[in-house]
Amino acid sequence: MGAAFGRFGSIFFISGGHERDKTKEEEKKRKEKKRKEKTHPPPPPPLSQPPPPPPPGFRAHEDKLDGYSFLYPDDWIPVTTSGNDVFYRSPLDVDTNLFVDVSSPSSSKYESVADLGSPQEAAEKTLKQYLTELMSTRIGVRRSGEVLSASARELSDEELARYDGGNTSKNTETSRLYYDVVVRMRSVASRNQLAVSKAEVDAGDELEWERDFRAVLGVAGKRLYELRLQSPTTGSKASASSPVAGRVNPALLDAITRSFRCREVQA
Repeated sequence: MGAAFGRFGSIFFISGGHERDKTKEEEKKRKEKKRKEKTHPPPPPPLSQPPPPPPPGFRAHEDKLDGYSFLYPDDWIPVTTSGNDVFYRSPLDVDTNLFVDVSSPSSSKYESVADLGSPQEAAEKTLKQYLTELMSTRIGVRRSGEVLSASARELSDEELARYDGGNTSKNTETSRLYYDVVVRMRSVASRNQLAVSKAEVDAGDELEWERDFRAVLGVAGKRLYELRLQSPTTGSKASASSPVAGRVNPALLDAITRSFRCREVQA
C-alpha cells in the first residue's frame, strides 16, 4: 500500500496489492461454496400433505380453532342445539352420542394429562364429575356409577404423522399421551315413595337407565381436552326392552375414541 501527498499537503493512501489478494481469496471461497452446494444440495423441507381419507364408513371432524379432531360414523347426525361446541348422535339411538369439551386457556395450565394423576385417579375424578353433572333433584331417584377401566395410551410416530398429514416436523405439537376411561352410570327410581326401611326402598327400586361413558383425556397447549362418548349398556335390564339396544357395535365406539387427537393451537 503506497502513500501520496494531496494538493494541500494532506496524505491519502492508495490501495495496494494486499487488498487485491484479499478480494481474490474471498471470491475463491464463494465459488467453492457454490460448487459444493451444487454437488451436495441440502435436503428439501418436508412437504405438508393432506391427511389420508378416513376409513370407509367414517368421516373426519377437525376443529382447527380449538385444535382437535376425531372420526365419527358417516350416518351420525350433528346436533346444533345441545349447547356443546360439537355434538353427534347415532340415528339408531339418541342416547348414543358424543361431544368434545375443552378447558379455557385462561383457567388451566396443564403440562400433560399425567397432571391428573394415574389413569385410575383420573378415572375416579371423571366419575365424580359425571355424578355431579347427572345428579337428579327428583324424589326417590339415585344415581350411581363405577369405573370399568382406566389406561394410558401413547401414540406412535406413525400415528402422529398420520394426524399431521405426513409432516413429522409438527409432531411435537400433537399430544402423544392420552388416558382412556370407561365409566358405567345407573339411574334408579323408587316406586314406593312412602318406604321407610332400606328393605322397602330396595324392593321398590326400578332401574331407569344404565349407560357406559367412554372418555378420552388429553392435554395440548396447557388445555385439557375430553372426548365423551356415551351409549346404553349392552345387556342391561333397562335396555332389554329397547328395540335399538345392541345395534351400535362396541368396536365402532372404540374406533371413535382411538381416533381422537388434540394439538397445540399456534397463536
